[in-house]
Amino acid sequence: MNTEDFQFFIRVADLGSISKAAQEANISASVASQRIQRLENNLQLRLFHRSTRKLNLTEEGKILIEHGRPWISDFLNVQQSLKVKDHTLNGTLRITTSSTFGTKILTAIIAEFSLLHPELKIYLDLNDQNIDLIKYGMDLAIRIGQLRDSSLIAKPLTLNKRLLCASPDYLQKYGCPQTPSELTLHRCLLQQHENGLTDHW
Repeated sequence: MNTEDFQFFIRVADLGSISKAAQEANISASVASQRIQRLENNLQLRLFHRSTRKLNLTEEGKILIEHGRPWISDFLNVQQSLKVKDHTLNGTLRITTSSTFGTKILTAIIAEFSLLHPELKIYLDLNDQNIDLIKYGMDLAIRIGQLRDSSLIAKPLTLNKRLLCASPDYLQKYGCPQTPSELTLHRCLLQQHENGLTDHW
């Protein structure tokens, strides 16, 4: 049974007129009549006594209204509850990221996000190591660099811009490179990460 047709049937019964219900629903009278006819065919019942001037419920129609009205009301309430639940984030979201990114950027974002989704609990792990997400039960990792585990899904968030800097004393002693190719002639302090990866010069 089409629930929309059933709701329309209730409205027709309340107004006592197919044309008034059609006008209220912004549909033509012929389409409205087809909806009632379709409901009657599906139920194999005659719901209205029709005449040129009056529209009265049959005994079957009265029984259907009596028992069907609370049912459709409950159904619509359940449907609305499911829609609300479908758009409500809940549970726990576990995120791991570096200490610097977490404290300087992510904590403010999480605070704002939590206001929008109060049912969601967020656990933030500030860790400079690329931990095993499955082993530690993490849902999301925010990291810099290439994806090492092909079973994970990575999406770029932003660019990580690096600056090459030199002290005045260094430039005075070794000179200032004029082209990128001259960088190979210079010394650089490289960072070695906790996971063993090393920046390359």
